[in-house]
Parts: sequence; structure tokens; C-alpha cells
Amino acid sequence: MTDGDGFQDDFESERRDAIVGTAALELGPQDPDKYWRLVCPALMGNPHGVAWCGGFVLACLRNSGACEWPGGAPWDWQAGKGFASRLPRTEEPLPGDIAYLDKPLQHHAIVERVEGDTIFTIDGNQTPGESVARRARQRKGIVFYSIAPLVRRNDTEPAPPLEPDHLEETQPDGGTS
Repeated sequence: MTDGDGFQDDFESERRDAIVGTAALELGPQDPDKYWRLVCPALMGNPHGVAWCGGFVLACLRNSGACEWPGGAPWDWQAGKGFASRLPRTEEPLPGDIAYLDKPLQHHAIVERVEGDTIFTIDGNQTPGESVARRARQRKGIVFYSIAPLVRRNDTEPAPPLEPDHLEETQPDGGTS
């Protein structure tokens, strides 16, 4: 089910698979500037100590062609706001959706698959070193954002604006991962 309405067609499934496939191609050691260059060049070289997990997720969405609202420009990372809060929350994550963990650290990841209460993700800003890695974690405490509006063929609504009051509790400015 996507974003509460149960709708998912072949086109949406293919787009979701493209996002997960794009993320999987990044597994292993990476240079975080590769992602920031695409989504927020001001964060190249990590001038503010910002973790790059969110930049990785947004870059994967953009590289797969899925992060452009119909009729709009591709999204960029906004310092202090990120990007995921522009998407609807979902209780039933699907591949390609965004997992957001707020505690103990602020962290973004791409949902690869769900098996019961276990969420399998592809995460940037992982150890050892600067790496992209697969992770498995329990669903409890994770907020999920649905990418359905980005991958549906017929979604023509304008992208919602970032809402600062909503972002403080759910969307980091990069935080630490």
C-alpha cells in the first residue's frame, strides 16, 4: 500500500525499483561530496559537520529520475530543512520510500524491502570510513516518508512547501548519523 490508498501500478513499481537499484550501485566506500555536489554544493567538504546520509538519499532519488515533481524542478537539500518532510508519511513503507530515524541520531535511508517488522535499508554515511551499506533494523521508532507522489504517472499536484514548524520534530538539517 502506498501513502494510505492502496494504489501501486507497474509504472510506480518500476520507478521504485530504479531508486533501490540506484542506491545499491553505490554500496561500498564513497566520497560524500559526490552526493552534495548534486543536491547541495554548499555542503561539499563538510563545512558544517553535516552527515551525508540525507544527501545520499536525495541524490539517489534524483539520479534515478524520481525526485522531480511533475511540472517542477528537481528538489535540492535545504539546510535546516532537508527534503523528506515534503512527502506524505506512510505506515506501510515500500521499496524506495525514505526511512527517517530521529533518535539517538538523525538519519535517512532508502527502504530496500520490508519483511514483517524488519526494515532493510540502504544507508549512506556508514562505517567503516565513508561508506554506503545495507542495514536491517526493527520498524519501531522509524518514520517513513512515501515517495508515491514522485513516482506516480498521474500525480499533477504542485510540490508542497517545506513547513518549518513540522520540520523541527521530523526533519533534520543533516544531524549526525
